[in-house]
Order: sequence, then C-alpha cells, then structure tokens
Amino acid sequence: MLYGLFFSAFLIAGLGIGGVGAKDCLEADTDTCTSDQVNGPLLFLGIVVIALGAMVVLGVYCAQLGRTGRTWGRSVRNLRVVDDQTGEPIGFARAVGRTLFANVISNILFLGYLWMLWDPDQRTWHDKVAHTIVVVE
Repeated sequence: MLYGLFFSAFLIAGLGIGGVGAKDCLEADTDTCTSDQVNGPLLFLGIVVIALGAMVVLGVYCAQLGRTGRTWGRSVRNLRVVDDQTGEPIGFARAVGRTLFANVISNILFLGYLWMLWDPDQRTWHDKVAHTIVVVE
C-alpha cells in the first residue's frame, strides 16, 4: 500500500500531463478524435512519466527486498524474505524475478497466494520459484 501511494504521485502527474495533451479531444462533442485535437508529445510524456514511476517504485521495492529481505510493510510486521537454504537476503535480481512472478503468475485467481494454505512449508508459488521463504523475526 505504501508503494502504491509512492506510485500515485507519478500516476497523478502522468495523467495530468496526458490529460493536457488530450484536452481538446476530451472537450470535443464527437466520438472520435482527430490528430489536430491531440498533442502527441504531451500525451506521450504522460505515458512516460507513468511508466517511469512504475520502474522507480519496482526498483525501490526490489532493492530493499533484495538487500535486507524487508520492504516498508514487512518491516512493520517484522517479516523478512530470505533464501530458503542460507537464510541470507536474496539480492536484487532474484527480488525482481520473485516480485514479477508474484504480480503476474501468483495473482491469477489468487491461486499462487492461496497455495500456502495447503503447502506443508506454507510457501507461495513465487517463494517456490525464487527459492525463498518468509520468516518472522
């Protein structure tokens, strides 16, 4: 949730810039927009700001997860994500892979997260793929 608030600053800025670029189109009483109603560079800049925000937030999240095993929320709950064999932090690359897998694959019908309910080690799909485990400290 905290990362969502962080991303919302980029999202609001990007939507504002893109909205200015599409202002004439949005104010028109027609169902379609013409190229002279859209400021392409401003619309593109809005998209770039949103994409950049997503990359920055992903980078901050994965840097913290990879370096310490903690994120802002996990720090509050005294949880850490560590390597399942060594108990050490997993590093940036594995944190990126684990995060992307969690957000793309594990979110399908939430099954990847529900899996921990009947897994003997209480691990999610992204934990299994990244060879990680969540520990309480």
